[in-house]
Amino acid sequence: MYVVVDDLRGEMGFTSKTKGLVTPNIDHLAASGTVFTRCYVQQTVCSPSRNSFLSGRRPDTTRVWNFLGSFRDSLGDSVTSMPGAFKNAGYVAVGQGKVYHIGGQSPWGTPRHTEPPLDDGTLSYNNLEYPYFHAIGFQRQISDAPDSEFQDGMITDQALKRMKPLAAGSKPFFLAVGLHKPHVPWVMPQRFLDMQLPQAETDVALHDTPPQGYVNASLFRCCSEVGAYVGPSGPMLDNPLNRSLQQENRRLYRAAVTWTDFNLGRLLAGLEANNVADSTAIMFHGDHVRLCH
Repeated sequence: MYVVVDDLRGEMGFTSKTKGLVTPNIDHLAASGTVFTRCYVQQTVCSPSRNSFLSGRRPDTTRVWNFLGSFRDSLGDSVTSMPGAFKNAGYVAVGQGKVYHIGGQSPWGTPRHTEPPLDDGTLSYNNLEYPYFHAIGFQRQISDAPDSEFQDGMITDQALKRMKPLAAGSKPFFLAVGLHKPHVPWVMPQRFLDMQLPQAETDVALHDTPPQGYVNASLFRCCSEVGAYVGPSGPMLDNPLNRSLQQENRRLYRAAVTWTDFNLGRLLAGLEANNVADSTAIMFHGDHVRLCH
């Protein structure tokens, strides 16, 4: 089972003593497996990074440095993707959620599509048997709505629904689950925000200004004021965010991480319930974010 998470930093319960990092399922998985502590980001935005690790090639080879296009554009259909390698080896490859990079608008307002188109279709997945699944019509605000009405709840539900016949089948399976949170907007069931420390007790950035010699792109403000540094004149900003807004952002981000941890726990429980936990390798990672202090 392959679980990839969008915008997940290296801050979790087992990596940090910071209060508010509630990740019992990630911590359990780390304790029972191998943790790779020297993982380096190919490029610090979603699409180039995903095109890289899913094709096994550097961005300078895939020619993907932004949100437009995919490794198929430059390398063609002869290149085997990671899901495709399992499919070609006789596995049933099934996907749901954000594994390859998917649609919407880029921060610059230019349109983008699924990269590669249609989630790479049958080059990567057994889509004729299990059509690729993306959640639609999900909750757009934090609320007490049922978990199954939230984007990652829908994705996890679908993965669990498919896990049962896959586990009972005669072929091995590659189950790819792409969880969206903690990418902005930070929307999750209300109870996960309630688990957080009060806003006034939440920590803030150690420094009010960026380090000397920083690259301005590292402070890019995507979608909303979610960084530690923000100012009035555009996306590349270097003025400190006020303390209250830092605390609010950190609470929301960490609540979204706990929501992701909860869905990982459901997936792990599903493997147990279908009697395949001991025979299933699990790979879990974020897509492009390094831990920074």
